[in-house]
Amino acid sequence: MRVFSRVSGRTAFVATMVLAVAASPVFAGKITVSTASTAVISDGAGSSRVLIRPGDLSAIRGRLVTSAYLTFTLPGQAAERDIPVRVYPLTSDWNAGSVTWESPWTASGGDVEGTYYETRVVKAGARPMELRLDVSPMVRAMAQGEIGEYGFVVTVPGYDGAGFRSADLSTLGTLTAAVLEIDYRSTTRVPVMSASAQPAGPATGRPTDERGSRKPKPAEADTESADRPR
Repeated sequence: MRVFSRVSGRTAFVATMVLAVAASPVFAGKITVSTASTAVISDGAGSSRVLIRPGDLSAIRGRLVTSAYLTFTLPGQAAERDIPVRVYPLTSDWNAGSVTWESPWTASGGDVEGTYYETRVVKAGARPMELRLDVSPMVRAMAQGEIGEYGFVVTVPGYDGAGFRSADLSTLGTLTAAVLEIDYRSTTRVPVMSASAQPAGPATGRPTDERGSRKPKPAEADTESADRPR
């Protein structure tokens, strides 16, 4: 960008400024986080949910999570019926040794962020060896500090007080063998300005016009110059 000033009918070069954007290295990585703790909670009436807390997530804090998958190893048993599986992020802390259906939650069965969820269906007759759930929006929110790193609850769709039937949970292998696979990146762009200037008198602080030229005060304008402002 070149900046000019009209003074005494002459066009004087003031400065040439080059604005460059230099990108710092783009850090990209992939981590696989093992499960730190799990628990199966039951309502006493035949419904169960699975709680999963991943291990250390400090590597992704403040970074952009591009994808995250919660992958379960299954026993490969044939499902007798379609089994829907839904995962939500938890919003309250919990301890695997003391957690129950009612405690420490404000809502029975676990406190969740209901706007984030992912659902997969294990089809009747299928013998899957793994179940892979896309939890990218949830883990992205954790990395940005929008929700806590309390892990996930795995249950059935609806979250209406029900959970897995005992037979279904047995078919799925209790869903406690899980890993969290995360891809992330971190980019920081820093503006760098270089300038070469030729002195053109003291700075006046006057505003510039839309072409970038400083507007001279009337008293400074050369009335004999053909270049005076009209």
